Amino acid sequence: MKSEIIGEDKKDIGTKVTDNNDVVHQIEMHKSNGEIYAHEQGGYPDDPAERTIAGNEHVNRARRFAKYWVYRERGYETLEWRHNPNRITAAAMAIAPLRADCGGIPRRLRPAVRPHSR
Repeated sequence: MKSEIIGEDKKDIGTKVTDNNDVVHQIEMHKSNGEIYAHEQGGYPDDPAERTIAGNEHVNRARRFAKYWVYRERGYETLEWRHNPNRITAAAMAIAPLRADCGGIPRRLRPAVRPHSR
């Protein structure tokens, strides 16, 4: 995928994303929260119900990549916290010493963690 920022004002930012099928997507979002309010492309049906599974995946990936690109290039909080690479790294660094100190996951937390590790 390729992306570039094509416009920006005080509240919003626009991107052009070219997906792996060489379909160009123009995606506009709010800089404050990453909410996408406009998405135009000519390679897939506009109605998600009319798209193939692969077509839906390409559209969704383009939207996610646009949010990531704006975050990476401009630093705006366009990503959800759980998808933000800096926050993921910070969380990993914060819990890494716990494994060494506690010998792994404390016994009282294992039932809560076990369902998520499958």
